[in-house]
Amino acid sequence: MMSHDIAAVPKFALAIDNDNHAPGPEENWQESSLFTWHDADSASGGFYRLGMHPNRKTASIYTWTALDGRMVDRRMLWGVPLPAGHITGITIGDVAVSTIDPLERYQVTVTRPDLSLTLDWRPFVPPMMHTLSTPGSGSVLAKGHYNTMGRATVTGEFEGRRIELWGDGFMDHSWGPRTGIPLGTRWLVASFGPDFCIMILQNMTEQGSMVKASYILRDGRVVNASSRTRIHMTVGDDSYSPEGCEAEVWDVEGRCYRVRGKVVAPCSVYPFHDSFLTHGTAVFECGGRVGRGILECSNNFKGPPDWEVATLGLAGQTPI
Repeated sequence: MMSHDIAAVPKFALAIDNDNHAPGPEENWQESSLFTWHDADSASGGFYRLGMHPNRKTASIYTWTALDGRMVDRRMLWGVPLPAGHITGITIGDVAVSTIDPLERYQVTVTRPDLSLTLDWRPFVPPMMHTLSTPGSGSVLAKGHYNTMGRATVTGEFEGRRIELWGDGFMDHSWGPRTGIPLGTRWLVASFGPDFCIMILQNMTEQGSMVKASYILRDGRVVNASSRTRIHMTVGDDSYSPEGCEAEVWDVEGRCYRVRGKVVAPCSVYPFHDSFLTHGTAVFECGGRVGRGILECSNNFKGPPDWEVATLGLAGQTPI
């Protein structure tokens, strides 16, 4: 059992929240779970997001696995029949999640003709409740949400070769209506070990840059991140894939962590409501320590935000 005496600013999730929640009346009401793992040393990692849409009677999954710098499995399925069970205990499209101990231990399996993986996923700290939606961002992301950092032991086979890896990553569970994403987002998940992790979700809004559900785990304490945080992302020639970052991460107690990141494996594009996200396994450096995790960015390609259009007096149209 994990210790629950961490001096955390966010509230811990309750074991009952591991299960499904009663859906609201919204057509876009959803319940989702996400598990990731990343091993920068071998340029490997995985991302497994399962979604249930009870008012549509459908489910969805977005999944990818990279091994030794190669994307070996990548799929997104919409509109599949809604399975019975909880979001932390279902199978969708050859990916299964099961709860071994609520909020404290999970198993994720991927079963494909040439790939079989089993993840034993355990949090470093108990999952914490957060608010995802940001005023002025143009999106509603969840009614309830918790997440945490942790570690997965990964075993299995790929093309007849035995796989034995471990990687650090992120898990979350969200429920409620969900619409759109902000104008731009930057997501940095960096684990330097169980005693030091950084999780930052930076959104661009009409109030400027803001961070939500973001924190620093250091020496047994969890401290919220400040919106002074800046993630300067390097994007590739395709104009949407992250290649690295230079970040100044500030916590609400005034400490600054300077983080340098580099993507070391193929990125994946994730269609997400009316835009898309792009992310990949990354290696990080902070204060002389080397970590592993993921970098993600999104950019709204549909034109300037509404408040910029209004300021320029364009009446909703962009001149050529």
